Amino acid sequence: MNLNISRLDTRVQGSIRDSCKRLGSVHRGLAEGLTMHTMDFRLPVVEKLDRTFFKGKFCGTYGISVTTFVPFIRTPVILLNERWLSDYDLATNSLRRTMDCGWHPECDDVFDYLVFHEAAHTIYKNMSMNKKRHWKGFFRDRKNRSDIMDISGYSLVNAGECFCESVAAYYCGADHYRSNRFAAMARDLFF
Repeated sequence: MNLNISRLDTRVQGSIRDSCKRLGSVHRGLAEGLTMHTMDFRLPVVEKLDRTFFKGKFCGTYGISVTTFVPFIRTPVILLNERWLSDYDLATNSLRRTMDCGWHPECDDVFDYLVFHEAAHTIYKNMSMNKKRHWKGFFRDRKNRSDIMDISGYSLVNAGECFCESVAAYYCGADHYRSNRFAAMARDLFF
């Protein structure tokens, strides 16, 4: 595990380190290969790349899985947005609000959610074609049903985000997620 997060609030650093340890207790190989760095997403070059390639979605996020966008990276590489994570109270309250309104799954620890969600992108990217086809079909067939909305509103964005939200919900969320079909299937595909 390579964590370069010293530019974040010390409480945020501690919480993220704890979350990475919890990830390791669930998926040791994923946590061992994890590389995490902070970045100022407001730098002009980053904002220009964001507008050009990500339609302005990148700079407003808490973190992003680089593994999703770079084909040759097979281990989890996560960039954390210093803007959102430089203050513990701001980060916690902001993430908690997204959970309270249903945009993200309700999780006991907001940093667990962030780490598990972003790390799950690596699993989804490296998933076998058969497993990915099965997940995408399951997502497509149930996109308008309540079981996907029980995970989160963000789950509706696409099959990949639904997988990552489902993983975070299952491992970090409230007990009721464990009986959700999406969360249970994501757990089975997580390894």
